[in-house]
Amino acid sequence: MSPTDAPHLPSDQIALQAAADGSRLRAPIIIALALLTLVYGGLHCTAEPRLSAGAQRRVSRAPVSIPVPETERDALVALYHATDGENWTHNEGWLSGQDVGTWFGVEAEDGHVVSLCFMGNGLAGMLPRELGQLAHLRQLTLSHHDLLSGTIPTELSQLTQLTSLDLSANDLSGTIPVGLSKLALLTSLELYGNDLSGTVPSELAQLSQLTTLSLSDNSLSGQIPPELGELGNLEHLYLTRNQLVGAVPGELGSLSKLQTLSLGQNLLTGTIPISLCYMPHLSQMILQYNQLEGPIPSDLQHLSSLGVLDLSHNRLSGTIPSGLASLDLYLLHLDTNDLRGSLPPEIGGIRYLGSLNVSRNHLTGTIPTELCNLSSLGHLSVSSNDFTGSIPSEIGRLCNLSSFSAADNEFCGTIPPEIGMLTRLESLDFSGNQLEGEIPPQIANLSRLERLDLRTNHLSGAIPSAFGGLTDLRRLVLGANNLSGPVPPELADALDLESIEIKDNPLLTGAIPLEFSALASLSYFGFSGTGLCEPRDAGFRAWIRGVDQVESTGLHCGSPPNPAYVPVVLFGESGSD
Repeated sequence: MSPTDAPHLPSDQIALQAAADGSRLRAPIIIALALLTLVYGGLHCTAEPRLSAGAQRRVSRAPVSIPVPETERDALVALYHATDGENWTHNEGWLSGQDVGTWFGVEAEDGHVVSLCFMGNGLAGMLPRELGQLAHLRQLTLSHHDLLSGTIPTELSQLTQLTSLDLSANDLSGTIPVGLSKLALLTSLELYGNDLSGTVPSELAQLSQLTTLSLSDNSLSGQIPPELGELGNLEHLYLTRNQLVGAVPGELGSLSKLQTLSLGQNLLTGTIPISLCYMPHLSQMILQYNQLEGPIPSDLQHLSSLGVLDLSHNRLSGTIPSGLASLDLYLLHLDTNDLRGSLPPEIGGIRYLGSLNVSRNHLTGTIPTELCNLSSLGHLSVSSNDFTGSIPSEIGRLCNLSSFSAADNEFCGTIPPEIGMLTRLESLDFSGNQLEGEIPPQIANLSRLERLDLRTNHLSGAIPSAFGGLTDLRRLVLGANNLSGPVPPELADALDLESIEIKDNPLLTGAIPLEFSALASLSYFGFSGTGLCEPRDAGFRAWIRGVDQVESTGLHCGSPPNPAYVPVVLFGESGSD
């Protein structure tokens, strides 16, 4: 099976190392593109047709190739027949009388096949055991084939010259053959994105040259073998999205060369081992979506190379260590835990921080104005906590912010007009607070805005007519406030609107503008609990009947009100979510 959350993850992805190497001002983009790198590792070969032997000689003046042994040719022929070679995307040269080194995806040296590389080439079927006859093979990449199924042949353990084995993003099942531990020269083992089951073999610790071990997105169970801590050359460990249980082995802290530790989306329990806090080259620690508990170790501040720290969706408690501010992070996700206390103002000193998420905890206090110094910040979520006070006006300094959620807290005061300075903002959510005053018309300056949610506050005054200039707006949610007056017809200029919720604003009055009938993409319209009425215009009536979900007042302009009327859903189901 192929990776599903490459944006994600999305997380799905990016070369996170690009940020570490000096592209940090693009941190939000880097975060969005890096998910596959974080979860799976990298890709290694392309599916471009090889040059013909004659062309290679003209370019490189290489000597005439030596024919490979029949056993090796037979192994390639077996692969062709076992995986529907006739229907491969590229099969140039295969089964011809030409040297096998000219066959697409095959590389031969000194009379032996040394590389077999197919990525997304349409292989379908099962891997033949004859692959074990390619005794001189150094690279075997057969990845990204949804229809490549069956088990991993145990005969692959005979390929003792192999340095890279990539069978990722297929539909392989069964267990990981223990015999792979015999491949003493192996530096990269990538089996992610399959349906492999069983445990992670502890024998893999014998692969002393291994730098990358990627087993993410399978159905592996059992505990993480502590023996993996013996892989002294390991740089990248990906075990995300499996069913692994037990504690994170403290022995992994012995991996002095480790750069990526990705163990997210498992069933891991226990605390974060202190030994993981002293890994000099660790740049990515991904432990999200587990059942880890206890405090966030303050010793994490010693991870001087750390750029990504994702501890979200666990059961971590205690406070956020202020020492994290000493790290050169560009992603800090601590959301959906049981953290308490305040948000350390020192976080505002993390110069290149691109994504900060502390939502769904029990944090208290005010939003530190120091956060407004994070000029590289692209994503900020502090929602579903117990924050109080006002939203700082200095927020307008976050010039790279594309999403901002402060929903479901106890913020009060007015919405600062400086919000209108965040011209890259695409999503703004202040719902579920105690904000009051009028909606700042400066929000209409946010030309990229796609989602605006201000519901369940105490906002008053009119709906700004300038919102009609938000041509990218898809969702407008202003329900459960104290807004008053008519609905501005200019809203109909936002032609891409898909959802409008203005219900439970009793002081909204007048007719729904006829211009709304131009909103061809609208699928939800909620205006119950208001004084708005529906025009009797035939075109308007035809339009509103075509909207999938409508919560109406039941009032028709020019008709006397019905005191017994209870707002109902006229079409579809209620709700805008």
